[in-house]
Amino acid sequence: MIRWLADEGGLALQVSELPTGSFTYSDPRVFTHAEAIDRINLFLLPEGFTLVRSGQLLSVINLGDQRSKQQLDAMAELVTTDELQDRNRHEVLKCIFPLGDIDPEEAVQELSVMNLMTPPEVLGKTKQLIITDTASKLRSVKSILSAFTPDEMANGTVVESFALKHVLAEDVLLVARPHLGLATGEMIGIDVSISADVLGKNIFVTGLEDKVKLLEGLVKAVDQPEQKETNEEGESVLRSHPVSGGNVETVYNVLQTLLAGRTNSLRLSMDENANTIVALAPESVQKEIEGTVSQLQASEAEFAVIPLKTVDPYFVISLLDEMLDLPDSLDDPETIDPDAPKIDADPGSMRLFVRAKKAQLEQIKKIVEGLDSVQALDSGNRLRFLPLKGENADELLDAAVKFWQGNNEVIRYRTLGNAGGGNLERIVNDPKEEKVKENRTGAGKDPSSDNDERRETLGPGKVEASLRSSASQVLTAVQNESSAIRLQMTPRGLMLQSDDPAALDRFEEHLRSITGPLDSMPSPPIVFYLQYTKADDALRFLADLLDGGEAAMEGQAGSLVNGFLSSPGATLGSFLTTRDGVMTLTAGTSMTVVADTRLNRLIAQGSASEIEQIEEYLKIIDRGNGLADIKTYGQSHVIELANIKAAEMADVLREAFAGRVVASTTGQPGQPGQQPGQPRAPQKPDPREAESKSKKGATPPKSASARDLEPKMTIAVHEPSNSLVVTAPERLYQEVERLVKVIDVRGEQTIEVVAPANGLIYEALIQEVMLGEEGASRRTSSSSSRSTSSSSSSRTTKSSGR
Repeated sequence: MIRWLADEGGLALQVSELPTGSFTYSDPRVFTHAEAIDRINLFLLPEGFTLVRSGQLLSVINLGDQRSKQQLDAMAELVTTDELQDRNRHEVLKCIFPLGDIDPEEAVQELSVMNLMTPPEVLGKTKQLIITDTASKLRSVKSILSAFTPDEMANGTVVESFALKHVLAEDVLLVARPHLGLATGEMIGIDVSISADVLGKNIFVTGLEDKVKLLEGLVKAVDQPEQKETNEEGESVLRSHPVSGGNVETVYNVLQTLLAGRTNSLRLSMDENANTIVALAPESVQKEIEGTVSQLQASEAEFAVIPLKTVDPYFVISLLDEMLDLPDSLDDPETIDPDAPKIDADPGSMRLFVRAKKAQLEQIKKIVEGLDSVQALDSGNRLRFLPLKGENADELLDAAVKFWQGNNEVIRYRTLGNAGGGNLERIVNDPKEEKVKENRTGAGKDPSSDNDERRETLGPGKVEASLRSSASQVLTAVQNESSAIRLQMTPRGLMLQSDDPAALDRFEEHLRSITGPLDSMPSPPIVFYLQYTKADDALRFLADLLDGGEAAMEGQAGSLVNGFLSSPGATLGSFLTTRDGVMTLTAGTSMTVVADTRLNRLIAQGSASEIEQIEEYLKIIDRGNGLADIKTYGQSHVIELANIKAAEMADVLREAFAGRVVASTTGQPGQPGQQPGQPRAPQKPDPREAESKSKKGATPPKSASARDLEPKMTIAVHEPSNSLVVTAPERLYQEVERLVKVIDVRGEQTIEVVAPANGLIYEALIQEVMLGEEGASRRTSSSSSRSTSSSSSSRTTKSSGR
């Protein structure tokens, strides 16, 4: 068994003699080679044998053989008494024990009952013992020698010596003589005798044990280091301790409490301007002050950059302002806490910059981590969309797939719709594009049929395959098809799907690290051509829609109820500026739209999401017609007049419906009409309307809001047909029509032609015409002729009435 143990441990075995007989031992434990040797020695030592290991040599020692003992002495390791505690109890060692005042012969006699392997070797001159045995027995020897007390003298007296370190022997004797019953200067008494060496550093005493013990206690009490209260010997030093946290007064008060009554030599002061504690004290006290200052001083402000994964930087800053009650720029500088955190963000790189105390910084990190974890609660979804668009979308996706190191294969399906960068010049509500959409819808094509397309598995070295083919592509080596990551570019962005949400999380993080912030990716300038709306009007309408959309977004999830900021444009809104006749709209953080009135187009630049928002709004603004007929302005109707001139009827209607007739944008009859786009010519006030108002008296003007709520109409005159063209809402037109019919019926007249009996009148008229009399004569005769005809007509009408 000993040979087998040596072979298992890789040890060289040396055997001169083996014990006879055998023994049986069974233990289910697992032993190391050293533990196995100790356990075997447990059974060999009673037989007078032991196993001793020296390096790679394992020897069997016969403790009854002198030569084996010499070999044991050579192989046993020499250790000190302090090293015995760390050795195995069955390890054979050699140790030297100092005896001190113990007599060597008495010590050997005392240890004879231990049955040591070898008898102790006595070093008489140095009063030491050399013993070779197991570590457990050597520890027992140490305990016995420590408890050993020398015998008293025959007369019962004890001899003792005391070495002095800090005082002289005379100083001790001056205190000890009264307690020992000795007179001043006396060294010998009845039961005690004292002496000292020439240097006064040692005291020797002989006497009864109680007297010796008394002197021993006095020596310990008197032999103490002297405490200097002044700086005469340089023990006290002047030192300044900086307090970095700014709480120098608190630290100073604590130090005064801790060091109160410590020593009269301590001098302590504080410098509030320099934030330091100045102390004049010994070196040991200075170290204590330094440790106290390091524990009590407040932490300095630290700077940290916190990366943001999915949460909006503006939302984070708004929430931190609410939670931490950060100071505002309008606050009084004297009331602002200098230790308040300072926070800023970089939306472009999705980073948060924080400068705060360590505790505050840790608190902010926990808040941000909690926000990102809340945003990541949807990570269990197996279908996600990322706003990856633009001309470089395919190249960025290529790079992300190329450097993907995951175990899940990546499958790319063909692009749906206009998911790429799109045209830089677009027509809003293009009829061709709408026709293409209608054709696609009519064809009944199922987008899900892409899943049935053939997939080609590429080797690890053929990852750089074309991604724009109509068939799907497996971009990585097939490892686990059931948890593959499937990609497809759509008009909404990049669609990701996988049955392994954890792998989808890793791929999304990998893609974001390559592409950067997806929501704020810059877009090239996009030109939108308008067909039905002027560029300036569309730009004004777009500004209102952007402001209204921003206000509506504040009620959605992700904004704060008490927050002052929910998005980049929430505070300032949109701005319309005009320079050199060119109107420009600025909104959000990067959106800029310029109106080009020459070609009736809008030139927009911003992020991909902002361009998409602009296009959606422009599709609403620039429309040629609506889904329903517009009846707020009414319809045009023609009213023919039989008895009254159309111009006179129009004047009557304007007076009857004063304030409800809209001024015409075209010229008056006989004047050329204005072209669209020209400034409106001011209308001249009607003198009859002014005369009628002067007779009735001035009426208080109506409020603008009341006039705006009334239905309006326009009146035009067509003189060749003696008709009125009225454009008004249906109810107002019915009122006008009733009034026109009543007035037209009452203006009906009967005209009768009577041949005169006197021909001289006709002769005079012909002469006037032929001879061309002066204008005044003609006007007079014409007036008289009209008067005659009028009176004749009047008489005829009366007779007809009878």
